[in-house]
Amino acid sequence: VAPGATFTVAWSSSNATSCNLTNAQGQTSSTSPNTTGSSQGAAPAAGQTFTYTLACTNSGGTTTKTATVTGQTVVATNVGACTYKGQSYAEGATKTIQVASQSGPPSVRDLTMTCDNGAWITTNPYNNIASQICSASAPDGTPISAADFGCPGNPISVVNPRHGRAPLTVTIGNVETGVGPTSPCKIYDLAWGDGTTVVLQPGSGQDSCGSYYSSSYTYKASGPFVISLQARDPWGPTHPYGEPTKYTANIRVDGPVASTQRQSPNQSQLASALVALESALQALLNLLR
Repeated sequence: VAPGATFTVAWSSSNATSCNLTNAQGQTSSTSPNTTGSSQGAAPAAGQTFTYTLACTNSGGTTTKTATVTGQTVVATNVGACTYKGQSYAEGATKTIQVASQSGPPSVRDLTMTCDNGAWITTNPYNNIASQICSASAPDGTPISAADFGCPGNPISVVNPRHGRAPLTVTIGNVETGVGPTSPCKIYDLAWGDGTTVVLQPGSGQDSCGSYYSSSYTYKASGPFVISLQARDPWGPTHPYGEPTKYTANIRVDGPVASTQRQSPNQSQLASALVALESALQALLNLLR
């Protein structure tokens, strides 16, 4: 039975003098013999089983029948999937589209992107930095929007890796920290999504603020996490630019793989075992003499 669904257990009996029904909670109650009956309930959790037992008795003895209801284990088939213009692509899939060049004379180039935990990732050929793509221009100049790339909200563009097994070290980078050489430097509040927070401080002096920040964190537990990054207001509580934008990124950490390898004993352990065996054999020989 699918999780969240309801089920009905039905029964009937004949030539019985008494019947007892034991439900999934182990509670037993009498039910009218030589009739039909039913019991309805909510589906058990995935992988859990409910057992119902009906025992009816007459002069010839007791007959018992059981029925089991098992919660269906739902296997997610679209974990990490991406969408492009409404079409779904599995995680790891690549897609090449034609876009207008953003620099130099007008031209058309191929843009290859890879689906990684719901984000389309492309690598800049000039600096080899992999980042999420959320906008581009078609060869005819038509904008390819964030909705076309399936980009929700304001993503943190440079995140590596976006999924993997615990322990997983994730690095974010290329975070803009300054708005110009004469503007205040930004301080960022970074939350890794598991309760861990970091304050990213700018460099000392107004002109020494770096153009980018980079920060890393290791997830030790499995689960989905949402990284959030937001600049503190460098101009004070009120200014005409409004609340600073909050940027986010989704991270998926899978559980570690259980090790099935048997550790080999080292030489000292083998030597100790041989000495103990030799002593035991010597003691046995002494008893036989």
